[in-house]
Amino acid sequence: MKKITIVSGTRPNLVKIAPLIKRYNDSFKDLFRIQLIHTGQHYDHSMHGAILEDFSLPLPDIAFEIQDKSPTSQIAEVMTRLEKVFKLSLPDAVIAVGDVNSTLATAVTSSKMGLYLIHLEAGVRSFDMSMPEEQNRVVVDSLSDLHLAPTGTAVTNLKNQGIRKGSIIHVGNILAESLTHVKDKPTERENFGLMTLHRPFNVDNPDKLLHTLSAVSENAGCPVYFPVHPRTMNNLKSIKVPDEIRVCEPLTYSKFIAKLSKCSFVLTDSGGVQTEATILKTPCVTLRENSEWPETIDFGTNTLLRDPHKLKSALKSSFEKTEHSNLPVYWDSDVSLRVWQSAVSALGI
Repeated sequence: MKKITIVSGTRPNLVKIAPLIKRYNDSFKDLFRIQLIHTGQHYDHSMHGAILEDFSLPLPDIAFEIQDKSPTSQIAEVMTRLEKVFKLSLPDAVIAVGDVNSTLATAVTSSKMGLYLIHLEAGVRSFDMSMPEEQNRVVVDSLSDLHLAPTGTAVTNLKNQGIRKGSIIHVGNILAESLTHVKDKPTERENFGLMTLHRPFNVDNPDKLLHTLSAVSENAGCPVYFPVHPRTMNNLKSIKVPDEIRVCEPLTYSKFIAKLSKCSFVLTDSGGVQTEATILKTPCVTLRENSEWPETIDFGTNTLLRDPHKLKSALKSSFEKTEHSNLPVYWDSDVSLRVWQSAVSALGI
């Protein structure tokens, strides 16, 4: 029986593979075996353990726990450890998920060892090569054998990169299926905002961070909850946070989705939150100059914002979009089915 290894590294990775595990157990476990490896890029309970609980996921077959290292050190260590595991387990195919450092390490290691590489979430592009995720995406797609694209735009991006057309399959956004498995999603809106900021250009400079928080406080018209990454918390210690900004600890995924379902709007710089907001029909303002998910702008609830002092007009745009928003094609509860069907066909199982 053939073996497919799935490698995850972060909280978003675990959220995205949850539907794959469930679908495998329901429909595919008699056809092939799977092996789950977690690299430990996110290693604390709120980033890792709680996800396993939220989605009733099994413990990984192998966990590295590389913990907090520089990006280069993370990638190097994951590659070294994966090489040892792959030599012993000899998978017939490897699934790399998303665009994080662990994804890049998985792709390079698999390619060097001649293993069949499947990229789930292929073709996503911001076209901003200053973003580590964008660097990872381009390299991973160039090395992959099977490209599972979440959107029609992603399919086009892959073709424009010169990827062989026969290796590209439009399967849809796995995150849309993930959200169908999160329990207790409230639907009634409450008068508060939600904010997630983690990108260096938004949070690493304390003066700029204070400027942003002050602008949000002045223009939001309601309290704004701000679950803070530990790295950002260090910068907050040196500034006076406005009263309307309610700083709190990182939330488990289920608690975050509950807040995202209830809030009046979300302000973010996260690619994942842009898609989650569109799926949940929550007005979204993205504090960036670009988006790797243009469908969330064209069809969903998302509006790009460069100047936080213009938040009011951006919110107005997002509120109007939300009234008429739609989900892109294949953002549904059968993405994992299309993923496994594509893998089975490609591997001749």
